[in-house]
Amino acid sequence: MESQKAQSVNRAIKSKRILSVIALLGLVVPGISATSSQASTFQPLIDLGTSANYILLAHTAITNGATTIISGTGTKVVGISPGVSDVGTVSSIIASGATEFQNGTGEPTLAQTDLQNAIASVSLLTPTVVSANLSLADNATIYPGVYTTPGGAAMSVDQNLILDARGDANATFVFVAPTAFNTSAAITVFLQNGAKASNIYWVVGAGMTLGASTNISGNFLVTAGTTVGASSTVNGRILSQDSVTLGASAVLIS
Repeated sequence: MESQKAQSVNRAIKSKRILSVIALLGLVVPGISATSSQASTFQPLIDLGTSANYILLAHTAITNGATTIISGTGTKVVGISPGVSDVGTVSSIIASGATEFQNGTGEPTLAQTDLQNAIASVSLLTPTVVSANLSLADNATIYPGVYTTPGGAAMSVDQNLILDARGDANATFVFVAPTAFNTSAAITVFLQNGAKASNIYWVVGAGMTLGASTNISGNFLVTAGTTVGASSTVNGRILSQDSVTLGASAVLIS
């Protein structure tokens, strides 16, 4: 009898441990439902590695239409590898840290490898919301979770959005665009109730275009060409596996 009780207790302990691991990883398992509090504290394992040292990282080229301000707390602000910058225009970037242009060696190259790994890791996440368009109404409120579009459709933000962390400073937002990602001109993505730019990820499977005067926050992980519209402000990082074109008077800050 005692042996049966001990086995029963051991099985219960193992079951609790398994459920704890599932909750920690944010996994969705048939027959197990995540509570709203679990969803609000969900932290996807997106490790940016050395790419997190940069506010602007490109693979083939950086082109700057006019003076762009890039400011951050790190010492490595702009990086490109293995391509070269557009020498005629990139000089009008005002950066608070080092600008590194390296051909196939050094930290920008390692950062590109880490960026590729970070993008690949997103495929392991389970979407919590699948929607054709994030901005169904002006000032629509988005809560923590993993968002994507159906059938590999492009993702767009056509009106203002509010990202609401519900008071959870660790709340994470992940937006996965299987193909292109675009914003309309003059839209703003507001952060509310503890939402942080560092906990927001926009993962783009093709090219990205931010319309003129866009005001948006987060880490942008982009696999193809990236265009930042004139007078736009990005609070976070733009990490691209291709080229980056910056419009006049753009501001990148982290």
